[in-house]
Amino acid sequence: MIMSLFVRRAMTGSIAMLVLVLVAVRAVAARAEKQEKKQISVKTPGGSFEASTEPDPSHLGLPIYPGAKLLKGSDESDGLDVNLAISGQVPIRFVVAKFKSSDSVPKITEFYKKRLGKEVTKFTEKSDDGSTVFELKHKTQQRYISLKSVEGGTEIDLVRVEGAEDSK
Repeated sequence: MIMSLFVRRAMTGSIAMLVLVLVAVRAVAARAEKQEKKQISVKTPGGSFEASTEPDPSHLGLPIYPGAKLLKGSDESDGLDVNLAISGQVPIRFVVAKFKSSDSVPKITEFYKKRLGKEVTKFTEKSDDGSTVFELKHKTQQRYISLKSVEGGTEIDLVRVEGAEDSK
C-alpha cells in the first residue's frame, strides 16, 4: 500500500525510471527475504547497488514521531532502504519505513505541522485512501509522510527519494 501511494504520485520524469528500478529491487529483496538475508550489496566497476529490508531511520531525513515504533518483518512492505550509484550519474536513494503509534492522527498531524513548517510543499488532509499526507518536494529530493488511522492508533509511513529530479 505505501509503495503504491507514493509510486502513483511519483510517476513523472526521471522518477518513472526509478520506479522501474524499485520494482526490480522489490523482487530481489523478496528473494533475499526468503533466504533470510536482510541486505543485498552488489559492487561493480560501473556502479553499486545496496538494498536492505530493514531501513535505517537516520536515512529518512524526516523527524520520527516520539514514541512511534518501527515496524519490522510483519509485512514485506514495512520497509526498504535502497542506494543505487551508477558511474557518471547522480546516486539515487530510496527509503521507506513504517511506524506505529498509539496516538491519534490529529495529534501526530500537529506534531508534523509544527516540526516541518514551511518545508511542506503540499498537505492533504484526506487522500484517496483516507490518509493524511505531507509532501516535501524539492528539485532532487522528495519526502512524504502518510498518517492513517488503524486499530490501536496510527500508522506512519515515511518515504524519502533522493537523487531523482522531480519534473514538476
